[in-house]
Amino acid sequence: MNEIKQIENNKKTNLANIMIIAVCVIFMLAIMVIRFNIIDKRAFDETIFIYLSLVAVFSLCFTVVLFALKHLNTVRYTVKVFGLICFVISITYAICIFIEKLSPYAMPVTLAVLLLSVFTDTKVAFLGNVFCVLMLYITLMSLAISGGQQMPYWLLPMMVFAITAGTILSITVNRDTRRLTFIFFGILINTACLPLLIINELITQFSFSELINVLPYAPSLIFGSVLFALMLQPIIEVAFNVNSNFRLMELCDHHRPLLLRLAKSAPGTFNHSLTVANLAETCARAINENTYFARAAAYYHDVGKLKNTRYFKENQFNEANPHDGLTPEVSCDIIRKHASQGADICKEYRIPQEIAVITAEHHGTMPIAYFYNKAKEITDREVDIKDYRYFGPIPTSKVAAIIMICDAAEATVRAMKEHDYEKVEKIVKDIIDQRLRYGQFDNCDITLKDLATIKDTIVSAFGGLYHERIQYPEV
Repeated sequence: MNEIKQIENNKKTNLANIMIIAVCVIFMLAIMVIRFNIIDKRAFDETIFIYLSLVAVFSLCFTVVLFALKHLNTVRYTVKVFGLICFVISITYAICIFIEKLSPYAMPVTLAVLLLSVFTDTKVAFLGNVFCVLMLYITLMSLAISGGQQMPYWLLPMMVFAITAGTILSITVNRDTRRLTFIFFGILINTACLPLLIINELITQFSFSELINVLPYAPSLIFGSVLFALMLQPIIEVAFNVNSNFRLMELCDHHRPLLLRLAKSAPGTFNHSLTVANLAETCARAINENTYFARAAAYYHDVGKLKNTRYFKENQFNEANPHDGLTPEVSCDIIRKHASQGADICKEYRIPQEIAVITAEHHGTMPIAYFYNKAKEITDREVDIKDYRYFGPIPTSKVAAIIMICDAAEATVRAMKEHDYEKVEKIVKDIIDQRLRYGQFDNCDITLKDLATIKDTIVSAFGGLYHERIQYPEV
């Protein structure tokens, strides 16, 4: 049954990939028709064979990108990620084709690498930039030759500039880059590579007057890619529901609708989430994970408790405990559902899928010990611990593992009457060891060294959370 379902999912995925490639190729073909047949008023019969050959080239390029994503482990492949990459390449191609009409020196040729660096990783950004440059080069060269012209003297140096600047940008700009650093590197590297074009202009044209004619377009080449990237980033974030550090920071704003609802309806859970977020961010920094992602995931990890706020201890505030009138089985079911319900609520509020996944994973398949022990106390029959476990899935990323540990540690340590170092250290160590015994980290690449670092970081952090204060005398 599972194999049949897997085959069906693969068929749907393959069909979605083919549709993405087809839509992007048709879009780029439409751009060429508008630019060369409508704006430049070329005869359609002069360009039709060029277009047909370029359709084959574009399809091949996008297929190679797909192959690299799926088989070279450059990023965790999804249809959404592939669609995003194809969109970025296509939109960069379209902008450059239209701006080339004004001047080739005004084309924002590093736009693709700037966008892909923010949303993917270094390898994908480099690959996307190379293929975008390749498509532009083949298009402009083919259409020049088909019109009886020589290949433009600026074309090859412009492509060398784009690949050189793009390669450096793919290394220096990444998901952890702040907005100001993003702008700084974008401008600095484009400016540093500009001499490649200036030298070519002097060598091929032998004229300073020609150089003076093209230099006014240099600011567009230098600043254009950065400005277009800043404008397109929020559009891509919303359209594809993906993360950048800029969006993650926005998700941590306490005025976001879901966080406002959590603070109002479940203030105890909200404050618990804030503490977990501080711990998770510190742990992520200690093992070189994305701190923005860790904080955002921690803020939303318990939103599933909004479905039954009064059934969670931190929201009861001296009220009668509603679990007192329920059987352990019913209570356990209410408690464990908050993980999957949290993922549903995240989807309802369009919280990124990566965060929704952690919301579902943060308890893994751990047993709910309190109600398991309660069930054993009130019945003579044997109680199966499998009936008192969370549904999972277990964590699939290091950040999910961090949230799992910090969530349990915060709740356990908060319940302690004394917070001395040795007791806190023992509790955090027991929490990690217990999850190792239950195989909760089997699906993520977290190491024992990482876990030791996380333990030490949490223990140190609790010293700041539960520090002693002087007793102020009454006035």
